[in-house]
Amino acid sequence: MDAPELRGTALWAAALLAAVALLFFGSDFALGRALLFSNDMQFSDFWHLHYPLKHFYAEALGEGRLAQWCHLLGTGVPLHAMGEVGMLYPPNLVLFALLPLPLATNLSILLHFVLAGVLASCFARQLGASRSGALLAGLAFAFSAFFVAHARHMNLSAVAAWMPGLLLFMERYWRRRRALDLAALATIGALCLLAGHPQLAYNHALVAAGYGLYLALRAAPTGLPEARGVGAAVHPRLRFPAAMAAAAIVAGALGAPQLLPSLELHREGPRQGGLSYEYASEFDLHPAYLLTWLQPHRFGRPDRFTADPARESVAATGSSGFRGVPGAVNLYWEVVPYLGILPLLLAAWMLVRGRRRRDVQALAVLALLSVALSMGRHLGIGALLHHWLPGYDLFRFHPRFLLYANLAIAVLAGLGLSELQRPLRAKGKSLALALGIGALLLLAGDLYLQLGSHNSTIEAAAWSERPQSLDALAGEEPGSVPAARLLSFDPQQEVFLAGYLRSQGWSAGHVPYEAARNLARDNYNVLFGVPQAEFYLPLYPQRARAVTESLYLSNAQTGRSDRLHEGLAELFNVGHVLASERGAPEGLEAIAEFPGKDEPSVERIRLHRLPAALPRAFLVGSARVVTGAGHEKGFLPAEQMEALLAVTDAAFDPRAQLVIDRAAGEPLPVLGLAAQPVAGTVEVTSYQAERVRLDVDSPRDAWLFLSDTWYPGWRAWVDGEPATLYPANVAGRAVRIAAGQHVVELRFQSRALRLGLALALGALLALLVFVARSRPGIP
Repeated sequence: MDAPELRGTALWAAALLAAVALLFFGSDFALGRALLFSNDMQFSDFWHLHYPLKHFYAEALGEGRLAQWCHLLGTGVPLHAMGEVGMLYPPNLVLFALLPLPLATNLSILLHFVLAGVLASCFARQLGASRSGALLAGLAFAFSAFFVAHARHMNLSAVAAWMPGLLLFMERYWRRRRALDLAALATIGALCLLAGHPQLAYNHALVAAGYGLYLALRAAPTGLPEARGVGAAVHPRLRFPAAMAAAAIVAGALGAPQLLPSLELHREGPRQGGLSYEYASEFDLHPAYLLTWLQPHRFGRPDRFTADPARESVAATGSSGFRGVPGAVNLYWEVVPYLGILPLLLAAWMLVRGRRRRDVQALAVLALLSVALSMGRHLGIGALLHHWLPGYDLFRFHPRFLLYANLAIAVLAGLGLSELQRPLRAKGKSLALALGIGALLLLAGDLYLQLGSHNSTIEAAAWSERPQSLDALAGEEPGSVPAARLLSFDPQQEVFLAGYLRSQGWSAGHVPYEAARNLARDNYNVLFGVPQAEFYLPLYPQRARAVTESLYLSNAQTGRSDRLHEGLAELFNVGHVLASERGAPEGLEAIAEFPGKDEPSVERIRLHRLPAALPRAFLVGSARVVTGAGHEKGFLPAEQMEALLAVTDAAFDPRAQLVIDRAAGEPLPVLGLAAQPVAGTVEVTSYQAERVRLDVDSPRDAWLFLSDTWYPGWRAWVDGEPATLYPANVAGRAVRIAAGQHVVELRFQSRALRLGLALALGALLALLVFVARSRPGIP
């Protein structure tokens, strides 16, 4: 398939898919006047993850910097390293630097719907599909339930959209051996890493490796150009595998600015050492869900249902619209792959008609293996993969492998339509064209009727308006820098779930969610610049999460977390607590109440003050070191577990002594100071996300403690001289201070990012030289 023909297919596909996207989401969405309102049951990945973090990212871009660190979540998190934002992903850099946040967000979502379909169309065309067959493949793939239900998971959809491009350029390079095809393959691999969904990038690598092996085992096409340069020294049978390995290495180097910081965070995060098999396989696809390829709502739908007002707790999730299979733990957006009835029929026809074709056989194998990987433990292969396939134990939600089954079926359907059109062309192009147009209209109608109402929208300003609770909070601490942290106390995440049940999903109105807005939990606070002790992220420093989780104390009689560890909250600068009327922690007195626009169906949220909260930074009399000796590793390394037990002890005095955890082999800090409070002063003169400046006046040698997360990359200077920064009180930072007046500065400088950028620059230059020297006429 020559380049002009593929470009023509891409243009036709882009026009078709843009029109269908407008049908699905509407003009207000395309213009940035409305935003997605579809959600999960206990939170919304759009409103509580992607949109607030994109807001923080866009603000940093507006200031000419990268948002490497977010000081508004927990005790601080390395936002770039976490990856979900995709800060170096080129479409994000362009959209969020140049456009208003709602418009940039929506165009990013729509762009990846179109991109997925265009690349799937081109892949089908490369395998021999007619133009209308290719368009059908792209439409079925891009507007399948996988993409529609995951529209709010912006990073997942972005990585998923590039998958057909990997197979397309592998196929083109196998057929033509052109340097541009290999460069495009490496670039797409890098984009998958930069877009920010590690699991799908890993899954893509597995599928691409399998497809590459299939191509390598096939006899090479005739008429290939002669190998030149280094390639001429490689055995002919090994040239294609060697080229694929080189493309993978270049892709890894180009993606290193994201990959290396994420690996650094992984070493500090909750998945170090891998997930347990029981946890990782929890969501493996139950075989019954395969029926949703025929009936997407066979087991109910999460966007609309009849609520049971008497059941408004986490235990009531079974009353949601998606009932699921009894005994199976699954979510609608993870297990429903519906891509239309017509593609299934056409794919089945192609499997019969073209059963001797190698590409048809390969697509059939891809579909079957993808389904098998999705089912995991239900087929008895999950444990084997978990324990023996490197990296597989880092991820769960294996039904996401259905993406590749959908791609295979969609392309088979495109080939099947092409086969049906073949005899009609002999009678006239108009008959074949009519069949193609009819198939496209039928499929578009089917997908819209079944999935078009899945994603609800809301006026952009409605959910972005500052909630009443945060207005009241602002009046509590005028001008303080930094402001004390807020804690939204809802350990069971019942407030958002109650709104979900009251609104019967997300298609019956948004007013019941007003209590969740006032609670300002799960990153929603970032939209308004309010620091929050709670956070919702898939990857984070385990130190920070350990402190947050330890704020909640369980009731021995009920088993519910209904009390607050006030000592730990005060240590980590929690000045206020928001909680629902029914879920407020014991022992706190409310100072304000928010009824939610006088709507009687919305529960009340109450604001409480912790008057004894310690400042963000203060002086401590002495320090002691814990090494974890005699302690077993739990959800934290042994030395951090010992530190956590120390600071949560009722007798712990944070003004007199701090706890430094030291792993084996690390330098021992100088100790020997008196364990008594210090009557000095600490003034925070500048507090920014990645830079903090403090003026310190201490009457004696002491320790300066800052209740922000210790993490590799943070460095300290005292009066301009480098100083050692120690992890203290589990999540905090500490530096030794001599008696007298000092200026202390802390800056975040990620070595992993700098190394990644150097590798990416080198790989980019090498790639450009490779392409230039491979052009005809260049020696």
